[in-house]
Amino acid sequence: AVASAICEAMGAGAVQGEGADTGVNLEATMSGVVALYVANDILFNVRKGTGLVSHEDSIRQAMVKGLPAAVARLGVAIAAAAAEMGRSVTEQLRSRAMRVLVEWSTWFLFPSDTLAEMERALQ
Repeated sequence: AVASAICEAMGAGAVQGEGADTGVNLEATMSGVVALYVANDILFNVRKGTGLVSHEDSIRQAMVKGLPAAVARLGVAIAAAAAEMGRSVTEQLRSRAMRVLVEWSTWFLFPSDTLAEMERALQ
């Protein structure tokens, strides 16, 4: 439940923006980047086997399964919001999201092709 809620929050800007009068939901897009960092923190804790989170393996598996699609939706949301947020803010959001993917690459959570796909989605 936690993993799916976080993955849904990451793509909320793209989902809420589709068909809306304003075209994008800027707050939801920024919240999507925050959700990416929350996912990163949870994955860090379950990866270390800290015992802080019950059912660590099932949480990790659910997040690893849902995150590629969530990152793709986040990339769509950031791209859609670019006109309203401006290039500077958009690049900051992309840069922050990419930092998380770089960290994940050192953890070997995803196959390299999946990680590359997520990186492309954010560009």
